[in-house]
Amino acid sequence: MQSRRPEGFDAKRLGLAVSGGADSSALAVLAAESRRGKYTCVIHASHGRAYGESPEDTEAVRSLAARLGLPFFEIPLRFRRRKGESPEMAARRARMDAFRRISESLSLDAIATGHHADDVAETLLLRLVRGGGATGLSGLRPRSELPGLVLVRPLLDRTHEDLKAVLRRRGIAWREDPTNSDESIRRNQMRRTVIPWLEKNVDPAIRRHLSQSAEILREDDAALDAEATALLYRITDADGNLVPAPLAQAPKALRRRAARMFLRNAGKPDGMRDTEQFLARAEREARRIDVPKEFSFVVTPLRGIVPGSKGIGVLPAVCSVSASALAGRTLELRPRRDGDRIEPVGFGHAKKLKRVFIDEKVPKELRDALPVLADADTGEVLWVPGYRVAKSVAVQDENARSYKLTLARPSPLSVSRRS
Repeated sequence: MQSRRPEGFDAKRLGLAVSGGADSSALAVLAAESRRGKYTCVIHASHGRAYGESPEDTEAVRSLAARLGLPFFEIPLRFRRRKGESPEMAARRARMDAFRRISESLSLDAIATGHHADDVAETLLLRLVRGGGATGLSGLRPRSELPGLVLVRPLLDRTHEDLKAVLRRRGIAWREDPTNSDESIRRNQMRRTVIPWLEKNVDPAIRRHLSQSAEILREDDAALDAEATALLYRITDADGNLVPAPLAQAPKALRRRAARMFLRNAGKPDGMRDTEQFLARAEREARRIDVPKEFSFVVTPLRGIVPGSKGIGVLPAVCSVSASALAGRTLELRPRRDGDRIEPVGFGHAKKLKRVFIDEKVPKELRDALPVLADADTGEVLWVPGYRVAKSVAVQDENARSYKLTLARPSPLSVSRRS
C-alpha cells in the first residue's frame, strides 16, 4: 500500500463522513494516521431504521472514532421524499444539507468522503447509459465546491479491495450496508452484475481502465470549461444580456457549455432541454457571418468606442460598431462588388469603394482579396477593414452598447470560425 499522503487530506480543518462501511472506515484510519496535529473529526449521518440503518451502525462509528482519538459528531437525518425523488436521492439531499450545517458550525475547510476507484467506474457507466457528456462521464472529482460546502475525495486512486485490506491489516471490523445487496438499485446492478460480467468476458482490468478514462475526461472537461468561460464573457454584454453572434460562431461543444453558464448566471433552468432551446433561440437571433477560411472574425461586446486600426489591408483590423444599429441585421463578409459604396462616419456623402482604395493607395492585387463587412439583405457596406465604419452603424457615445470587430489571419493552430 502506498505511504504517500492522499490528496485531499491537506485541509487545515477536515471532517470525515463515516457511515461505518469499509470505505469510509478506511478513510478515517488513513486520515488519522496521516493528519497528526491537524483538526480532524468524524461525522456520522444516521439515516435511521427506515433506510436500513441500525443503532449498532452508529455505535460502531462512535467506537472507531474513539479508537482513532478523533472527535465524533452524529447527525440524525429527518427528511421526506419530494415528488419524483428516489429514497437514495432524498437521503443524499438530506446528507448534503446536514454537511453544510456542520461544516459551518465547526468552521471546517472540507468534508472528506470514502468514494474510491470502483465508485468512479460505476458512475461513468451509469452516466454513459443515460447519455452523459464529458462533464457527467468524468464523474467523481477529487474536489467539489458546492454552496456552503467543500467535498474532497482522497481515495479515488484506491479500490474497494485496497481499502478493505487497510482495515484487515489493522484488525478493524466494518459494517455491511444491507442496501448494497438490493439489486433494484441501479448502482448495485452495475456493481454486482454488469462490471463483474465485463471483468470476466471483456477486460479483467475494466475498473482501472474506466477510472483512467474518467481522469482523462476530467482533464478534457476542465480545458473545455476554461474555453467556455472565455466565450461566456464574449456573449454577455455590460448589462448581462446575450450577444448571440459569438455564440453562433463557436464550436458546438463550447456553445452548449457557455449557454449553460449563461443560464446559470441568470438564475434560469440549465438542463439539457433548457440549454438546447436557448441555443436554438440564440442562433435565430444571431447575425450569421460566413467567414472566409483564410480569415478569422471575432465579435466582442463592450461599451463605447475602441480606436480603429489604420491602413486598409493591415491585419488585424479593428473597429467598433453600434449594437443597436446592428439589431436585426444579417451580416456577411464578402469581396467588394462593382458599384459598392460606403458613407463613412465623419463624411457628409457616400464614396465608391473604388475611390476609397485609390485615395488610400491600396495596391490593386489587395483590393479584391480583402473582404468587406456588409448587410446581407441590402448590400450596404458597413466596414472596410482598416478604414472607417459606415455612418449608419457608428457608435454614438462612450456609454453606448457596442461591438468590437476584429478581422485577422488565423494562426496555424486556431480553429476555423466558420459558422
